[in-house]
Amino acid sequence: MEVHNNIFISYRRDDSADITGRIYDWLVREFGKESVFKDVDSIPLGIDFKEYITNIVSQCHILLVVIGKQWLTIAGKNGKIRLEDPGDFVAIEIIAALERNIPVIPLLVQNVSMPSEENLPSMLKKLAYRNGTVVKPDPDFHADMDRLIRGIKKHFEKVCFQNALRFCFFSANYSMAWQEICKASELHPDPTYLLLKATMLWDGQGCSADKVLAQDIVSKAFPKAILKQDSFSYALIGECYYKGIGVIKNFLEAFEWFKKSANLNDPYGINWLGVCYYKGNGATQDYNQAFQYFKKAADVGYPGSINWLGVCYYKGNGVAQNYNQAFQYFKQNADAGIPISMTNLGICYHNGSGVNQDHEKAKYWFKKSADAGNTEAKKWINKSSCFIATAVYGSYDHPKVLTLRQFRDSTLAKNRLGRISIKVYYFIGPKLAWFVHKSKTLHDVCQYFLDKFVARLLKKNG
Repeated sequence: MEVHNNIFISYRRDDSADITGRIYDWLVREFGKESVFKDVDSIPLGIDFKEYITNIVSQCHILLVVIGKQWLTIAGKNGKIRLEDPGDFVAIEIIAALERNIPVIPLLVQNVSMPSEENLPSMLKKLAYRNGTVVKPDPDFHADMDRLIRGIKKHFEKVCFQNALRFCFFSANYSMAWQEICKASELHPDPTYLLLKATMLWDGQGCSADKVLAQDIVSKAFPKAILKQDSFSYALIGECYYKGIGVIKNFLEAFEWFKKSANLNDPYGINWLGVCYYKGNGATQDYNQAFQYFKKAADVGYPGSINWLGVCYYKGNGVAQNYNQAFQYFKQNADAGIPISMTNLGICYHNGSGVNQDHEKAKYWFKKSADAGNTEAKKWINKSSCFIATAVYGSYDHPKVLTLRQFRDSTLAKNRLGRISIKVYYFIGPKLAWFVHKSKTLHDVCQYFLDKFVARLLKKNG
């Protein structure tokens, strides 16, 4: 099984090359060659080797420090202890890992004891307090390595789960979130991991939707998830009841689980509680309550609630209508890569809500959101297009279409009558474009008049 969470083995060849080679082989067999780094041999000429090693270590999630009998005392050609040399590779590796505060696991080989703080150089003294493990030769080697691998897997599953949460909820990178939650659940079938995997399967987030498989996963994980008694599990249980994943859909039951999660200050549960109040599902519709819950989750940086705050301000639900404030919330999320907020930001630009009307920027955000998988954005792309001109010239980016869009934005959008004309055009344009596309005669007639109109615009603008 390959899990691309990197393990870096720090060791001295003069101290423990043989046992380190054997440890390396076991780890490669378990985690894959791409995931285990043992040597920094070929540092390119002219490169700052400290920066190079630090960069290599920065890609790893765990540093294993193999400590043998001579690890502390080996001296360099100048007679000084290597660990005390500022340019010592082993010291640089350990310092880089300690500064990142990733797990640094001393592997004690050759029957040595853990070095005390007094015996370590000043920059390495923190190593004395890192919990290590013994790796003995046969007949104990297999058991010692099994124990080490279990510990590494436990750490990796947590890393994968945290990555899944980050990708899913804070950057909306669902394909990466799906990969990470699959890794986590493969390493350990924790019910929370499985419920998150099921909700993503149900909605087709980062994967092909499979409601049957999602229901099967929930039916198996549900009893254990209830017993876990943690805030995020409560929120996922509520989501299953809310959507009917593996259980009978029940808004009232969902609301109670969201409330349990929110009472433990979980932002996902708090956001869902806001959704229940906003939509009146499982609770009496109450925009004021919804707004307060969205604000509470948004205050700790939860993107879903930041978008909902924008919606509340845009529609004036639970708070005085304020397009400027709505625009700011949507932009904050859109800049962070949240697709639904990209769409909402595009709507603001399209309608001139909280910002000057700008159809080019609207198109930009709709396209960016659509590329990220937001289906609503694809509908808005059509709404913001020059329908008839695009049908006539065959491309949204045709030079004459660009000229017509510029006329729309620089002239029509600047006055009230022009803006009314734009809205009427958006209403009838798609239907007319369909006829233009189907009828060659109508296509040729439209092109004749559009060519003349574009020529006049170009002549007028010099």
